[in-house]
Amino acid sequence: MSRMYFLSLLTTILILFSCKENKKDNITGYYEIDKTVSRNRENNEPDFRILIINKNNSFELRKNRNDTINTIKGKIELEHEKNNETIVTFFYDNRKITGKLEGTIFYFSYPNDFHTDKYESILYVKLKK
Repeated sequence: MSRMYFLSLLTTILILFSCKENKKDNITGYYEIDKTVSRNRENNEPDFRILIINKNNSFELRKNRNDTINTIKGKIELEHEKNNETIVTFFYDNRKITGKLEGTIFYFSYPNDFHTDKYESILYVKLKK
């Protein structure tokens, strides 16, 4: 009986760890701004339109797909997952931004966004390859 219990426990642990790793792999890719709700219409600073999530738990924000100069770079952590929702924390330049990932859409709301007082909320949608 204890051998069967051990085997069941080992299988459960392996499944849990493999699911967590798959979630990290599933969020990697390119995302682009899809929808915004303005907060400060006088803020004319260009948007970081592209969000890139890399497999090594790093991210980049770019003003356009080819812009490699005006970027924000940092690290991410998956905080917790519930159903189809994952809380992701972005760390860069001594800042911490928290976003919510639902399926293929990142949702950020003021003050947790990269555009400093420009938006009440902003959505990034994952681009197909």
